[in-house]
Amino acid sequence: MKPFLLYCDLGSEGANRKVTFYVDPGSASLKTYAVSANSSGRAEKVLTADNSWVSKTYFACQDYNSGEVSGYDASVSVSKNNGPDVSISIETDKIAHGWHVPVTVSSDDPEGDNFSCKYRINSGSWINTVKEGTFTIQPPNYSFIIGSNTITVECTDSYDAKGSDTKTLIDYAVPDKPPYSLSPDQAVLEAKDSYQFVFGGFADPSPDQKFHYRVIIDDNSD
Repeated sequence: MKPFLLYCDLGSEGANRKVTFYVDPGSASLKTYAVSANSSGRAEKVLTADNSWVSKTYFACQDYNSGEVSGYDASVSVSKNNGPDVSISIETDKIAHGWHVPVTVSSDDPEGDNFSCKYRINSGSWINTVKEGTFTIQPPNYSFIIGSNTITVECTDSYDAKGSDTKTLIDYAVPDKPPYSLSPDQAVLEAKDSYQFVFGGFADPSPDQKFHYRVIIDDNSD
């Protein structure tokens, strides 16, 4: 919610006199602000509404000398300030340990306020980014632990309203030597026969994960 100016004119005779502004946000507590008028008899107070002022909020200006409210009552309808909308999109929810994963973040503020975002992995430190709208972050691989990880993005607008989203990413260990089997099960490969190698051991490998194998056929003639 944007700041607004509350003022009270006491006229030339009210130069440098003290006034009290009263702010009554209805369900919230009554607030008072003591201000001195300037040499022209004008007293000013800059206020910023918060989310407790969601209905009509009443204002009054009281002359400190006379104790009377000089008729400068006013009211304004205050609406709730909503935090930014935040959405995380990950290319895959499972990766092999040590792999990077790009994370796309879409964010927008319903009131059009300026905002900034930050992210963190699990309970680690927040990493700030000043980007708005749609952007991509690439968390370092050392931020992830083997097992379940949470990626949280939080965006805060210029009036401290927040929005966030969290996604879970599974990071699993990869064996040094992927297991394999030979079908049919034979210790020696006969020439001119067909065989199938089956490599496994990965419950749900990353789609980007690649392994290279070399099969040597030797006729034992040397």
